[in-house]
Amino acid sequence: MAIDYGTDLDLRELDMAPDGGTVSGVELLRQAALIRLSTPRGSCLECEDDGICLTDYVSRAMGAGEVASLAAVVEAELLKDERFLTARALVDASSLLSAGELRVELELDGGEGPFRLTLGATAAGVAILGGA
Repeated sequence: MAIDYGTDLDLRELDMAPDGGTVSGVELLRQAALIRLSTPRGSCLECEDDGICLTDYVSRAMGAGEVASLAAVVEAELLKDERFLTARALVDASSLLSAGELRVELELDGGEGPFRLTLGATAAGVAILGGA
């Protein structure tokens, strides 16, 4: 039985048509994770304690401890959304110095089984790179 996570505007359609399509299901959860991890804490008036902007970490030279700590911060942030039952994050900062990119591999579960999502953060923003 499919779980109703709600419906929202499809972020992929907003650039082409401001009144574009809608999204639901697992794709809605993917986009919710993207928004939660690309919104600076305190910038949403209704949710002042929510959000983490991965782009803030791009300009840092992170050691192994900070990379591991960031994974825990990402997981905790995602679990604030009651639609996520589990969240596991693996932060890859190996190309941070050479390419200015931070990758976050996520395994998320909203109740219909786990799914994967890969996010990439650069100084320009955070984007979905892939997932299954």
